[in-house]
Amino acid sequence: MALLFALQMTSCSSKNKEYEVIKESDPWYECTTFEVSDLYPESEYEYSNFETIGALDGAIYIKADAQKIFEGSFKDLTEEEILQYYETAILKLSFDGELLEKTDYITSCSDGTIRYLNRAWISDGKLNLLESIYTDDIRSQTYIFDGREIDLAKIVDNEYTSIDYLADIYSAGGYTVYSIYVNEYKESLYIERPDGSVYQVNQQIIDALGGYYYDGLGDFIPADNGKVMIPLYLNYQGLFYLLLDPATGEVTELKDLGANEELYMVEFCNDKVISRDYTGFSRMDTSTGKMVPFCEYSNIDASMYNVAESEMVYLSDDNSEMILGLHTYESYGGLGGHSGYMFLHLKKADKNPNAGKTVLILSSTENAFPDEADINAVTVFNRQSGSFFIKYVFPYDANGNFMEVNADMIISDKLNNIPADAGNYVDLVPYIDLNNDQYFSNAVNAARNGDSLYHMPLDISASGIITASSNVPQGQTGFTFDSYEKFVDDVCNGVDPMSKTPGFMMGKSEYFTILFMNMSEKFISDGKADIDNEDFRNLMLFVDKNGSDESMSELDAVIASINEHNAAVQEIEDMINGKTAQLDGKLGAVYGNFYSFEDYIGCYSDYGDGLGIYGLPSFDARGPMTKSTEFISISANTKYIEPCAGYIKLLLSYDIQCTKDYNPINREALRSVAEQKLEAYNQALDRVIESNPYAGRKVPSEAIDKYIDLLSSSYGGINIGDEIEEILREESSSYFNGQKSMDDVIPVMQNRIQTVLNENK
Repeated sequence: MALLFALQMTSCSSKNKEYEVIKESDPWYECTTFEVSDLYPESEYEYSNFETIGALDGAIYIKADAQKIFEGSFKDLTEEEILQYYETAILKLSFDGELLEKTDYITSCSDGTIRYLNRAWISDGKLNLLESIYTDDIRSQTYIFDGREIDLAKIVDNEYTSIDYLADIYSAGGYTVYSIYVNEYKESLYIERPDGSVYQVNQQIIDALGGYYYDGLGDFIPADNGKVMIPLYLNYQGLFYLLLDPATGEVTELKDLGANEELYMVEFCNDKVISRDYTGFSRMDTSTGKMVPFCEYSNIDASMYNVAESEMVYLSDDNSEMILGLHTYESYGGLGGHSGYMFLHLKKADKNPNAGKTVLILSSTENAFPDEADINAVTVFNRQSGSFFIKYVFPYDANGNFMEVNADMIISDKLNNIPADAGNYVDLVPYIDLNNDQYFSNAVNAARNGDSLYHMPLDISASGIITASSNVPQGQTGFTFDSYEKFVDDVCNGVDPMSKTPGFMMGKSEYFTILFMNMSEKFISDGKADIDNEDFRNLMLFVDKNGSDESMSELDAVIASINEHNAAVQEIEDMINGKTAQLDGKLGAVYGNFYSFEDYIGCYSDYGDGLGIYGLPSFDARGPMTKSTEFISISANTKYIEPCAGYIKLLLSYDIQCTKDYNPINREALRSVAEQKLEAYNQALDRVIESNPYAGRKVPSEAIDKYIDLLSSSYGGINIGDEIEEILREESSSYFNGQKSMDDVIPVMQNRIQTVLNENK
């Protein structure tokens, strides 16, 4: 979903806009669901995995791989006995989910070999199978296509070519297309004619690309009239789609697809090529590559997340019926998880049941995307409201460029409290009861703009210094500048985690900006900046003394944060010993966040209550900083404040908050989610311990209380906004690199910050 939900800035327009009212004739699809994974219950199976094949003659076909639970060790079993615990099967299901037939495809042959099913697909009106005779070396595997053995050497027929393995295969109209890895993993395409002769089409592909050699091929996508679509990649040029006619060898580029940067998926089902983008589904004419939209996500009575993430399995000729397949996954807090698979059966209604409802628009700001819970809430709201209907609109045009969206509600991933908010957004205080303990008040207070609240946080996390509790005096929640220097020397072996945590490595200007943000209320108050004082100078001196001259480029930081930070945190967790503060030659702490109980539960399993998160260095040793990753606002230009506020209340409700990706801001929901995760973790641990007694230890329910207390005690300061952050980085950098003195930098910084504050009034 990362590509689908990478969104840009939306803006608010005038209250004079016209609101759409849904008509009876507007398309609407009812949805029913059924779980395929129920056929492989967790009580009997260690895991199960599913791969959609397609639909044929009114039935759905799906490939299933599973392992039965075995109490013991496979080393005590023969190969024949081990095979009894593994299943590969093709399931034939009705459109309503009834199991019509199950065919097993793991076979132990008389010569001691094992024959198993690689893949299956539907073409020429029948089910096609590719099987293999298993060997440890993939290069020596024997492939069997529809019962006959494939001779790869005969297909390639070149003494200078080293065959590595078969990557993909497709057959239609008597022609078979092979993608074979040859000569150190370079993919080549071969076509076998009905008479058994073979020809290669690599040069035709290169010609279709204007002379460029492709860097990699994707999986074949069947097309109509026996043709095949081939996704391929060119370095620095992105994804392209080619159409191959096996009968003629002709290769043409589908330019309309290749130019569609926001394309999410292209797939094939029952003789139709389907594509989808930010708004919904289209059918494609493969002779031209042109796409014709036929269904928007907002016209389906199901979560847009589920619909957008699904696979198209069946589409009727008149577009009135669809079957979508959806992979699901439940994590067990670091001990794996459970994979599931469900089908969504969509049928077009005779008339739209939402007729007469006024449409409200929900959209997002730059770099924000809707949480799954937000989309769940849209579905619930639309079912419950008798007068209004919410549509989520992506602020992209057909070419992937940002476009203006006249939104009634806006989702953002960052809090920028500025004076101009009073004119741009609705103050939510009169509409939402915040004077109770239902929500984490520290997160709400951190988002306030004076007495007003223009951006309601929907989750909560704690950010700070993660280390063993034994490394910090009891009762201490953060660090003064002096105590932090002592902590770095005594516990961290002189390595400052603010500067050196992999994935968060930062130079002095970034270090300074983060500390300023954590204490911004000391320097910015009531729209006035005051930085020409002793506290500000001491802050700069502290960073200059303790910060690092090394920094990361923006790109390096993004890559590192993804690839290194989780590994670094895990390394710290592995190294922390609750009985001693000394970690010879190692980092003793990291700078990081607790975004979910699932993050925390693995730490608790290893160290009990010996792991904590503490505030960044500050003047008053304040605790860890409260952070939220998602906010919801109502545009000041909307005509319908009350129903918009009703949607926000729904977002904050227990049922919706229980589906949040990060820590729910609803306390009851957080406790419920934590209890479910804890139960799943301990149950998974029971199974793991039987084969690995060192896997960990059960986590008691007290861990939930400790986690909630940790989040409750975190501190939230004022968010200063991107413009001021950039000023701090730019001007402080000229001081830290020696270009300007502090007396030169402070007046310039003061004036620039005040100018931004004045402009935003």
